[in-house]
Amino acid sequence: MRHSVWLIIFLGCVAGPCFSQTATTAAALGAGAALGAGAGQNSTTSSSMGSGGSAPIEMQIMAYHGLATIANDIADLTSRKLACAEKVIVDSVEHCIAHDSVLLEDSTASTQIGLYNALDGFASHLTALHSDLQRRLALRVAPASLDLSAAADTKLVTLKNEGQKPLSIPEITIGSHGTEGGTFRVDANFAAISACKLMPVDAADPKKGYATTIPEKSACSIQLRFEKGTPGDTEKKAAATLKIVSSLNVPGNPKSVQEVQLTGITPAKPKPAKQGEQFLNDFVPNPPDNGTAGGAGQPLSQEPITPSPTTGGGSGAATTPLGLTYLSTLTTAIGALKSGITYSPSTFQPTTQSFQVLLEKELMDKNIKAYTSTSALVLDSATAQLSEKFAGMQSESADVTNWTNACKPAAGATSPSAAVNPECASSAVSIELQSAQQLIAAYTSMFVTAADTAGSPTIVDILRGAVLSRLMRDGIPSLQLSVAAAGGSTRVNSFFLLNLFYTPKPSYNSGVIVTFELRNRVNVLLTAGARNVLYDYTKWKPRSFDPERLNQGSAECTFCNER
Repeated sequence: MRHSVWLIIFLGCVAGPCFSQTATTAAALGAGAALGAGAGQNSTTSSSMGSGGSAPIEMQIMAYHGLATIANDIADLTSRKLACAEKVIVDSVEHCIAHDSVLLEDSTASTQIGLYNALDGFASHLTALHSDLQRRLALRVAPASLDLSAAADTKLVTLKNEGQKPLSIPEITIGSHGTEGGTFRVDANFAAISACKLMPVDAADPKKGYATTIPEKSACSIQLRFEKGTPGDTEKKAAATLKIVSSLNVPGNPKSVQEVQLTGITPAKPKPAKQGEQFLNDFVPNPPDNGTAGGAGQPLSQEPITPSPTTGGGSGAATTPLGLTYLSTLTTAIGALKSGITYSPSTFQPTTQSFQVLLEKELMDKNIKAYTSTSALVLDSATAQLSEKFAGMQSESADVTNWTNACKPAAGATSPSAAVNPECASSAVSIELQSAQQLIAAYTSMFVTAADTAGSPTIVDILRGAVLSRLMRDGIPSLQLSVAAAGGSTRVNSFFLLNLFYTPKPSYNSGVIVTFELRNRVNVLLTAGARNVLYDYTKWKPRSFDPERLNQGSAECTFCNER
């Protein structure tokens, strides 16, 4: 009988090691799976902590225990650094500036801030372009030329402000007061009944012209008078230029000049009547109709002219200058920003978001407020701020579209018509119009896709970015975090004699690696580093993870589970 027992032991040792322990350590981020029910006694299974719950709960608790330990360490280091985040010298004495809040900045928070800053940059650039274009294109003057040689010696010139701000008209003058054929002048008496409230630049010298202001989206008219000279043997022609200078009501703002060409004729005095003609003139008061509207010698009536704005047409759009090619990539850049907005699942996995939760608790214990990309932020002020910004951009976009259409060359023409506005022919105006149009297309593309990759409306990310950007402008430091690696594996220890009577229990190991950077409000690095925790293979013993020690006796214990 005794020989039979030793024979059994010998055969078992031949078949496999009598006292063996097989193990294979898996890479921390390898694809993992739980220990299968059909796994052999000597099997080894690796598992990744972030693989959607496939890791055994024992390894997850070990990993979270390590993250909590690291969170406590980083919170302590952050607290010390924020106590003297910046140094200033006052009266030759160095003083520390402390902070009581910090931004936990992950990739999502960075993208939210980037989206808002992109929108803010578009708005600022569009406003700057709009201001210059408004100065140069907002005033519409019609007509571009005026003939006062008809019977009526007064006609109107319409001034229309198509911009969003009042236009100052500091100078309305007639450049030449005609020749011996007559003179042109602005009818100051008409100002009493016109919306153009003309004020003389110099009351003692009307030749110095007049000034007025036209409110936004308003129009008014000025009346011109042609005073004919004394008829002579031949008709006499007169010419002059009505000069209209405009600018925005901003100190030091450049001025824009438009001109209206004026012409007039003083007819010659009638020649002496020939024999027989005098008889007809005296005794035939109404000669037969010769085709004119009012009978012989009666010209067509002339009404004041108020032409409608010319919108232009044709397809002669200018080629985009090389200096604007960088704008063509804006849509792609915005698309990349939106595609980068992802949210890690808040399930029990050691992700960056989960680590932030542990760190927030540790910072709170040290009286440091933490902000994150997914915090429940107060968005009221951001909503009001963006609503006003969007309204302004929409209004400016409408102006840019109108000015672009007005400056298009007429059908068959190769350049914009000077009759609309001489500024339309300027290459600088052409470049600014094209730049503004591409900016409009770029910020519009931010909302083409209604939601980010997590299904949240893009506007929510921009609102959160506005709040986080404001906090950073106020001086809040940022703590950039990343769970670089988290993983573990299981191992089954085999002991032949023991396994004859008991099923072997698995051993577990686990580890995490976290990197961090703490930067001040101007992005200067205050401290950085990496922290890691690694647990060796061990049988699962819940009491090994002491929550009281981990939380230093805190009443709000992170790992106060039943043991």
